[in-house]
Amino acid sequence: MIDDSIKYCLEIEKENMKSILFTSVVNKSSNTTVKRVNNWKELKNEIDIILRTEQ
Repeated sequence: MIDDSIKYCLEIEKENMKSILFTSVVNKSSNTTVKRVNNWKELKNEIDIILRTEQ
């Protein structure tokens, strides 16, 4: 799941699913263990990594 809500990303991770936090004005100063991306290019790279590791 890709979202800008830390809360929703953490809830998804509790269910053993992957999540990626898209940095936004709301969450940019928050610390979290959720994988964070700052732009679409970083998001694509993270998705590619996930897909490679799951094959």
